[in-house]
Amino acid sequence: MISQLIKILPRLMGWGFLILGGMLLAWTRQLGSLLGVDTKKSSGLALVRALALREVIIGSFIIRAKDSQQLKQGILIRMLAEISDFAMHMFGKGVFIQPTSRRIGYMIPPVLLVEFLIRCSIKEQGQK
Repeated sequence: MISQLIKILPRLMGWGFLILGGMLLAWTRQLGSLLGVDTKKSSGLALVRALALREVIIGSFIIRAKDSQQLKQGILIRMLAEISDFAMHMFGKGVFIQPTSRRIGYMIPPVLLVEFLIRCSIKEQGQK
């Protein structure tokens, strides 16, 4: 049961990123403020739209991966995006609403750990 879940978990993760990005594009103002970004400013709206586009691109890359190497590469790109999100939320000023943004920043390291464990569980094509 667990071995079958490990096989589909990266694809489910990709679908989750794709759906999240689509929701951010559809409801930029409402969801941007939940992410700790001041969407009353035009720079905040631009930031949320750029993050949404990034989520859609990374999610579609993970979904369309043809082999395990591309899947690992897509998850690695996602992990790098999470690290940049962490830095933005913890040290960002200007368009970030600080109490909310810092709370979100504290949630990012556990997500990184889960993504790393998923990435490590992907076996190469030749391995069993």
